[in-house]
Amino acid sequence: MPRSDKGYSRGITASEDLALPVRARGGWGEGASLRASRSPHLDARRPQTREEAYLNGTLTKRVCGQRRRWAFFTTPIGEMNMLKQMPTEAHLSRMYHELARLGASCVGAKRGWPYEPESSEELLALACDMSRFDPRLLGILVDYLSNHWAEINPAKLRQFYAKMKTPQAVAVVGEFLLANARTEEIQYFVSYLSAGLRPVETQFYFYNLYAIGGGLAERATEEGIYEYKKWGFLACERPGRFGSFDPASRKNILRRLFEKKGEISLKDYLSALLFSISRQQALLDIKSSGIAEPAGRGRNARWKMAVY
Repeated sequence: MPRSDKGYSRGITASEDLALPVRARGGWGEGASLRASRSPHLDARRPQTREEAYLNGTLTKRVCGQRRRWAFFTTPIGEMNMLKQMPTEAHLSRMYHELARLGASCVGAKRGWPYEPESSEELLALACDMSRFDPRLLGILVDYLSNHWAEINPAKLRQFYAKMKTPQAVAVVGEFLLANARTEEIQYFVSYLSAGLRPVETQFYFYNLYAIGGGLAERATEEGIYEYKKWGFLACERPGRFGSFDPASRKNILRRLFEKKGEISLKDYLSALLFSISRQQALLDIKSSGIAEPAGRGRNARWKMAVY
């Protein structure tokens, strides 16, 4: 996988020369091999371009019989990489267990895994890399750091960036902390953690979650949450009470509501946004959207899509 001059990894782009379709054997690591498939491609239409097959720049899908298989393309994993393999259910359960020992609100089991973190900061760096495989883990991290950020040494955490697959995941967690920051010190903490990092090339935040061309992938692309988008990622999963929508995403959500319901109330719009904005901001969004017109007035006013 190409790396920047600072050692920060980025996703493989569609322009790189990779054969399609392919099959991964042996998981991640130096033992993994890729070869062209001799099986007939059973999708309704074979991908014509790499852009179609690599929608988010990191993975591809093919259908073999009735089973879906996902192939991840990475550099060989060695001592310089913190994440040694794609996390299994056992690895994630062990991560929950280790975070619970630090004080996180989660429950796991002490199951086997190939890691021996020597500090809280190393464990958090590993957890941020793993969070791209598990939305629940991301929520646990955001909730934990919102209450225990002062216990973390940010300089020590930054020391592990060069070994992480995606250090920008730490910046994403930080953006969610800023959404509910109670003191200026949290802002300084997050600012230091994200200093020097650049947004990744546009890609989905979560691996193996969005089916290419599916409804969830469409929502992540059109209605993505701002905290992901700031760092180049696409996702619509909101960790707990954290997260916000930028104006472009809010307008797409409003359009989807009109297409689905015909007429909506202010409460419908606020509910679709998970009440992440005020009533006044919601009303301003609707009036200034250019796609809405009033369908009634008064306390129970409703809105419908404007016809031009």
